[in-house]
Amino acid sequence: MTFREAIVAVFSNILNFSGRARRKEYWTFILFYIVIIVGAIALDVIMGLNVYSYSYSKGPIYIIANIITFLPWLAATIRRLHDCGHSGYYVLWYLVPLLVDL
Repeated sequence: MTFREAIVAVFSNILNFSGRARRKEYWTFILFYIVIIVGAIALDVIMGLNVYSYSYSKGPIYIIANIITFLPWLAATIRRLHDCGHSGYYVLWYLVPLLVDL
């Protein structure tokens, strides 16, 4: 599976929360996700659109990139958890840091 095939596989299964995601498919998408987010932050900083909040910037390009990639990330993560033999509800552990800050 090439890089392009892995990304296409994740985006074509946006609403597929059942089944499995191979290790290479998942980690290739995570690499793609990191590159997109870092690029979006860089564009926000270069264009002067960033609003500093704590230790990172939140600009409109960053927010749009997160909105576009959130659902594919969620679906791929849940399918990867299924492939590892875990429930998809384990993804809720990502909410724990948000609840601790309250």
